[in-house]
Amino acid sequence: LTRQGFVDQDKVGISGHSHGAWLGPLVLTTHPKLFRAASFAEGSTDVISLYAQMPGWLNLGVHDYYQGGSPYGATDHYLAISPILHVAGLNAPTLVESGEQSLAAQGMELQTALWRCGVPNEFVIYPKSGHNMSRPVQEAESMVRNMDWFDFWLLGKKDPAAEKQEQYARWERNAEEMRKLRETHPCTAHVSK
Repeated sequence: LTRQGFVDQDKVGISGHSHGAWLGPLVLTTHPKLFRAASFAEGSTDVISLYAQMPGWLNLGVHDYYQGGSPYGATDHYLAISPILHVAGLNAPTLVESGEQSLAAQGMELQTALWRCGVPNEFVIYPKSGHNMSRPVQEAESMVRNMDWFDFWLLGKKDPAAEKQEQYARWERNAEEMRKLRETHPCTAHVSK
């Protein structure tokens, strides 16, 4: 689509929820130069720790089945499909959202990986929320935050509303802090021996 002129490759973003928030980061880390901004909610980005967080019957019936075994026997596969282990070289500012009663630990792991590799990021935990937000106020807050995020990072646009100026200043400070971190403590990709 880019080659055919349908896509401005300087304005490509990616987002996903649940399975899409595992698959999206996997695609993002596989093509780190393609995307300029990202947003993921309720994803499992460390498939090994997710396995440890799930009940045994769910692992046997879902993870073992779809992944061809457990991380104890198919370790290389689980490492390969865990996006947090592949963020080196990523630059796309990434918004991470989680419900406090669901996959917040996975969101925290992704945010930590993004921070360590100097990727601009923001991590939001919605209180009293699970895998799918059930409160319209939180759904609206998330939608507005995502629109602001992509407008800011892809289009360079800022809503002139006074109450939004602090979020833009926070994102700009974070981008500068992450740039300095990348320069002083680069995050290098794993090299196999």
